[in-house]
Amino acid sequence: MKNILFVFGGRSCESDVSVLTGLLAMSAADGGKYKAVPLYISASGEFFTGDKLKSLETFKKADGDFSKVAVKATFVPPDKAVYTIRKGKLIRGEVISAIVDCCHGGAGEDGSLSGYFAFFGVPVCSPGVLAGAVSMDKAATKTFLKAIGVLTPDFIKVPAIEDRDEAVKTVKKRLGYPVIVKPLTLGSSVGIGVALNEAELNERMNYAYRFDDTVIVEEYLAGAEEFNCAAYKKDGKVVVSECERPVFKGNILSFNDKYLCGKREFPAKIKKELSDKIKAVTLKVYGALSFTGIIRIDYLYHSGKLYLNEINSVPGSLALYLFSEDPKNFKTVITDIIEEGEREFNRKNSAIKSIRTGIFSSSGSKGSKGAKR
Repeated sequence: MKNILFVFGGRSCESDVSVLTGLLAMSAADGGKYKAVPLYISASGEFFTGDKLKSLETFKKADGDFSKVAVKATFVPPDKAVYTIRKGKLIRGEVISAIVDCCHGGAGEDGSLSGYFAFFGVPVCSPGVLAGAVSMDKAATKTFLKAIGVLTPDFIKVPAIEDRDEAVKTVKKRLGYPVIVKPLTLGSSVGIGVALNEAELNERMNYAYRFDDTVIVEEYLAGAEEFNCAAYKKDGKVVVSECERPVFKGNILSFNDKYLCGKREFPAKIKKELSDKIKAVTLKVYGALSFTGIIRIDYLYHSGKLYLNEINSVPGSLALYLFSEDPKNFKTVITDIIEEGEREFNRKNSAIKSIRTGIFSSSGSKGSKGAKR
């Protein structure tokens, strides 16, 4: 039986949502093939493991202190085992066969976690460093989309250190009002807001800067319909879900709409032409960023045009509900992404990683790229 590490939590405003995703993913893993090993990252960045972390009750009672319900954990590269820390001693635990990233936001979703585990040779069944980084940074996402010919709402990137007055003038001249303000690297609708005028723009920017040192100000497509579509790879081929339409009453899809009281229409009752286009763009983006694992892409449809709004490289609940409404079928999807992640890892690792150069055996480096003299 293979030990699969499910990583969740993290130093992010989306940590609680990540816990729910991690618990769902672990419960969906095929117990006949895999042992789900939990790794919770606390708000302070500490690693914890232990079977109690598979229960929601643990998180309800912990109140931020996990030292009494779990064990601190760490890793000793290139060893692929999880080590626990007990009374100042390292104890070697399960050897990990693969990683499933369930972190939302922060260093969990931005590619850092994938890079950390890939560095010492553990297959990561989730998006890699580049895909995670581009997806997390909304400005980088838009730059990438424009490069591959995918329509996305126009925007302006505004670091906190930039001249605010000049940025406000640029917004008025280039975008006009209304606009929507978003923290650069957050998801789950945290920190976002619509501004109808300059005063509201400054107010929304001040609020967004509480969550990130950079914001983007984006044209607001009033009355746009929102759609979601997910994808993952199985046996080398990308599987694309049916389209979903979130149902909400406000001017934006809020955190509460997404996780507490929102409704959805699935499959979305839309024309086949639009559904096919959404799926085609999802397929194109998945391939262009060489994704691994499950992603979800959020779209806006306005005035007959389809805009890609955001890419979620680690979506809530891993978007499993977009592939089946029956939780019993989630097991198949989790198995698919684990097997594909291992295949992808083996494929990449088959490349030559080192060569004999002869540099150290020579009397000194004399080539054009040698040391300065």
